[in-house]
Amino acid sequence: MMFDFLRTLMNKSSKRNTDGKKKIAPRTTEKGLHEEQFVRFESLIVMDKTPPNDLVEEGKFIVVIYKEKHHWALFRCPCGCGHVISLSLQKIHRPNWSAKKSKNGRPTLYPSVWQNQGCLSHFWIEDGVVFWCRSTGKSPNSSDYY
Repeated sequence: MMFDFLRTLMNKSSKRNTDGKKKIAPRTTEKGLHEEQFVRFESLIVMDKTPPNDLVEEGKFIVVIYKEKHHWALFRCPCGCGHVISLSLQKIHRPNWSAKKSKNGRPTLYPSVWQNQGCLSHFWIEDGVVFWCRSTGKSPNSSDYY
């Protein structure tokens, strides 16, 4: 009986949608649209060597730190195309990004990522949540994305 009560309590307090992703509070976009967002990256995984692309799993955000220096961030494109995105975290490279662990242990990535081939996704990641830019689906070389 106690287990049934706990199970009921857990189900009512669960903030997961049907595919198992955590749901967070809706966010209002600059156009005033109210969108629900879901945590795509539950944690930031630290490795000391860059893994091969076939070992980078959907929903995993990997940071390669070698000799106490951030080198790379790797993850699968959140659009679902399956492409592994590798971003330099080294300040000597241009462009470069900054990946930090949020207070919830999830990744925050700055600046945004804009795929210039394939899916043309444009997004940023904050506390494990992917926020999509209006220019997604357009080439960064295009003059019509504003």
